[in-house]
Amino acid sequence: MNIRNQTDIDHAIAAAFDLHDLCAGQTGTAPAGRPSNPDRPSDNPPVEFAGEEDDRILSRLPFIAMTPRGRDFWAVEPTGAWAADCAIAAAHAATLVEEMHSRECNIFTGRVLLGWVLADIAAKGNRAHMVGFAGALSEALTRFDR
Repeated sequence: MNIRNQTDIDHAIAAAFDLHDLCAGQTGTAPAGRPSNPDRPSDNPPVEFAGEEDDRILSRLPFIAMTPRGRDFWAVEPTGAWAADCAIAAAHAATLVEEMHSRECNIFTGRVLLGWVLADIAAKGNRAHMVGFAGALSEALTRFDR
């Protein structure tokens, strides 16, 4: 644009305002809604214990205990020996994987329980338990029994 007089300047200012109106966000308008997607956790209702079925599943997992403060999802005392702690955690992970493959496994067991177990292992800070548990999970996830 060749700006030589006041008319050209006014025209450039008007063009800038027009461009701003096209590109800038609108104020006072509500954002467009998006359709619900059941694959997004935020679009699903909170998962809670369904009752007897979940209690039955949790009672079969030897590393979960009920305490006065609620459930302890990693009630495993460290032995102090790295290899033993890894082996114990791996055995518990194998039990969990087996439970998750059972016909009784519901969305609670599949989606929530594993996270709570890993959070409790991490909170207790025993690296051998985390290494053993994660190693067994990795092995179960990469094994192809076809």
